[in-house]
Amino acid sequence: MPNVRARLLPSLLLTGGVLAYAACASTSVTSDRDSTIPIPKAAKVTFVGGTDATGVDPAVRNDIVHQRIHTAIMKELQAKGFQVVDDEASADFLVRYFVGVKQSTEYVSTTTGMTGGWGYGYGWGWGGGYATTTTTPVTVRDAKFVVDLITAKDNRLVWRGELSGEAPDHPPTQEEVDGGVGRTMQSLKAD
Repeated sequence: MPNVRARLLPSLLLTGGVLAYAACASTSVTSDRDSTIPIPKAAKVTFVGGTDATGVDPAVRNDIVHQRIHTAIMKELQAKGFQVVDDEASADFLVRYFVGVKQSTEYVSTTTGMTGGWGYGYGWGWGGGYATTTTTPVTVRDAKFVVDLITAKDNRLVWRGELSGEAPDHPPTQEEVDGGVGRTMQSLKAD
């Protein structure tokens, strides 16, 4: 089997305060399941990837949050009846997760003042009025959290859950991570 850990490492490194946004109304959760691959009850699962964040943008690198995510995923898997094992060779499924933040700048224009009307009659005339438009740059941080369940034997994707929305500017607490992971993994069930 190819070295899954080495292949996934760059994607697993992007982490930060992304799961704190899970409680916000502007988040969305989606999932997908390959129903042709059974997920037996009490299936053995293990994590793949690492937490070495060398060379990753410091704005999204946070080993503490990585550990919180790992803990939350493990709790969810155990609550759903999966057996979490350390040995990849004895696992039925591998669990991997990705966290990414994309920062962009949007521009918001605001117009203040008044403009004149056109027409005839008392108080009305041609033209007139003034307005001022101000354009302000706004930084937007979009985040996505993805959890995958893949077969250990042949590396096929069985289930994927995604949580996306606007990322806050602070690292999430364990409770916030637990909530985000819980929402993301809600549809994952054994057959």
